[in-house]
Amino acid sequence: MSLVGAGATAVDTRLNGFQQALHRCQAALLELRDFESRGAHRHTQGRGVGHHRSNLESAVRDAYRELDQRFRAEMDRAVPRANR
Repeated sequence: MSLVGAGATAVDTRLNGFQQALHRCQAALLELRDFESRGAHRHTQGRGVGHHRSNLESAVRDAYRELDQRFRAEMDRAVPRANR
C-alpha cells in the first residue's frame, strides 16, 4: 500500500468514527426528546421514570463528551465553539 493509500484509509477511518459518534449523539438526543414529548414522565408514577430520564440525560452527555474529546478538530470545523 502506498503512503497516499494509507493516508486515505486513515482519513476514511477517522471520518467513519466521527460519523458514528455523531450518530450516537443524535440518537441519544432523539431518545431523550421522544421520552419528553411522549409525556411518559407525566403519566407514570414511581421512581423508575426519574431514573430512566437520568439515564437518558447521562447517555446524551456521554455521547457528546466522546464526540467533543475524540473529534475536536472535526467539531471545530463543523460547529463554531461559540455555538456549542
